[in-house]
Amino acid sequence: MQTAGGSVDVMVSKRKVLLAVVLVIIIAGAGAGVVVAVKTPFFQDIKETVFAQQHQEREPSAVEQALIKENEELRERVAKLEQELSSMTHSEDEAEDTEPNTGLALGFEVQKEVYKKLAQYYDNMKPDAAVAILNNHAPQLVAGILHEMEKDQAGEILSRLDPEQAAELIELIARQASLEGEQNNH
Repeated sequence: MQTAGGSVDVMVSKRKVLLAVVLVIIIAGAGAGVVVAVKTPFFQDIKETVFAQQHQEREPSAVEQALIKENEELRERVAKLEQELSSMTHSEDEAEDTEPNTGLALGFEVQKEVYKKLAQYYDNMKPDAAVAILNNHAPQLVAGILHEMEKDQAGEILSRLDPEQAAELIELIARQASLEGEQNNH
């Protein structure tokens, strides 16, 4: 049966046969005579032909093109999300530096409620378990949670942290307490 790609099928079959013959000769011979035979022009031509066919440039298939396009779209979405995260982090940094009476009162109260709810969970945990989880959060969040926790439990957790990390958290807690005091005065 002759197909449109019949000549390609024949070439592939010939290539497979030639490769099989070469492998049989190499495996069966395993001697100096075979090495000499493999270096003959006939085998060199076969080697060059196989190498050329393996490294021949080809157009990506429709599936490959779709995957390439999807990969590019995903990279763009990741870049956008990273940019949004960066701008949110930058906004939070600016918000920390502002005075509490500049319109952040509502945000401050909502944030405090979130910290209180989270603190209830950590108050009921063993200190080592709480430390294991809190080590995976941003220092600002951890400080907010510790600030709202029962003081004995917060102290137990702080005592189990790295001293530098604990010192940083205590500074953040002090800032939050100061902001809270200022917020209550207004």
